[in-house]
Amino acid sequence: MNSHNSATAVSSELNSEVNEDKNALAVKANSIIKNILYLTLATSDSNNNPWNSPVYCAFDKSLDFFWMSASESQHAINIRNNGKAFGVIYDSSVPHGQGFGVYFNGVAVEYNADNIDKIKQGIEILGDRIDAAKRPTPEDYLAPNPRRVYGLHAHSFWVNVFVKQDGKYIDKRIDITKELKQEYAGASNKLLKLS
Repeated sequence: MNSHNSATAVSSELNSEVNEDKNALAVKANSIIKNILYLTLATSDSNNNPWNSPVYCAFDKSLDFFWMSASESQHAINIRNNGKAFGVIYDSSVPHGQGFGVYFNGVAVEYNADNIDKIKQGIEILGDRIDAAKRPTPEDYLAPNPRRVYGLHAHSFWVNVFVKQDGKYIDKRIDITKELKQEYAGASNKLLKLS
């Protein structure tokens, strides 16, 4: 068997092992996004050095993610220099081999005085997520104050599944962008809060 046929056979075997349909995976992904408070955010600096940061986050019906950080933190500096970002929300509390996570790429931004509506939205949904009674004002996240509101507009979403290849289980990513966005189409605010 030549290398092309071999690769095709492996791909076919992997696809045949994915037993959960994408809609079921999107429901599972929704549960992870909804119930895990921290997003692991990957950015890179001006020399393309990677940087990972766990950030407490909330999200809206468009699956845009919001968080608050010090404007001089490394990931904030990276975002101002290069908005490309990658996020992971992962349930690491389960036994080995049963972990499940949601992976997404997109563009991250630091909101400023030109984006007051976005700052207000971030404050609102972050507060709603934990039912915080006292809310800061947008001015608390503008200069000369040290913190800002940030957002990540996600383009594509994947989840991990375990499939068998040559008798061994491996980790594979499945694109669920369409199915996950359908899950949130017309979502109520209740869907966005902790269970």
